[in-house]
Amino acid sequence: MRTIVIALTLLALAGCQPEEISRGTSQGFIENVQVEESLDTNAGQHLINVSFDYRIEPFREKKNSYFCTVQFIHKELGKSFTSLPLALSPCEFDKAEGTMSVIWPGPLDNRSVDTLNANLLRLPVQYFVAIHEYTDKPASIIIARSKTMKSAINSQAQKVLETN
Repeated sequence: MRTIVIALTLLALAGCQPEEISRGTSQGFIENVQVEESLDTNAGQHLINVSFDYRIEPFREKKNSYFCTVQFIHKELGKSFTSLPLALSPCEFDKAEGTMSVIWPGPLDNRSVDTLNANLLRLPVQYFVAIHEYTDKPASIIIARSKTMKSAINSQAQKVLETN
């Protein structure tokens, strides 16, 4: 009888344990990337106008779960960085698929996070578009990325970096 009571108590306690929720990661797709770049060294403006088609599956309906960045290739293999703080990303996704357009400051823009980042650029300047999913704020992971693209302003970027 005592064994039955202990067994029932253990079963009841096991039923009261919080259920461990395994949060799966979404998968993203980026296609049809169109880019226009401009550099005005006198005004300190380096702008990248990007538009692309995207799809995220499965899409979580929770607001602010996804955002995009333009990532610049770092001198060190396998690293990249962005020119805006992630909290300022002008690119958030509120549906599972569509077209996104965003104007992003390049690493030579005077609004970039850190002018030291310009010294970390791999030359020729290369970048890609990335879709991120928040994990545990403020952390995120990249769930999609475009092909790496060469910057249209490479000869100008070389001159700017040599003067810094």
